[in-house]
Amino acid sequence: MTQEDFGEDTSLYSFLEEKGIVLGSADETVEARLASSELRRYLFIDEQSCAVVYKERVTYDARMRPVEFSENSYRGDQYKYSVHIVNVTGGK
Repeated sequence: MTQEDFGEDTSLYSFLEEKGIVLGSADETVEARLASSELRRYLFIDEQSCAVVYKERVTYDARMRPVEFSENSYRGDQYKYSVHIVNVTGGK
């Protein structure tokens, strides 16, 4: 995989599946953390005690081999988390 494989709108997951990698599952953790001075600069945060939302994910293929590791930080004052939950048991 090289930088030339990706355009501005290339999906990593589509690319992996085109290469024959069947995605299986992912583990994701979300937590609040205090922003480091370096992160405050990147996110244009003035306050020293500002919390950020930190997200870490490991995505696995169908044989449980890790294929992606992702770390992301978001400004706590500009982050919204929404979930749509479906009853997979059909009410039973």
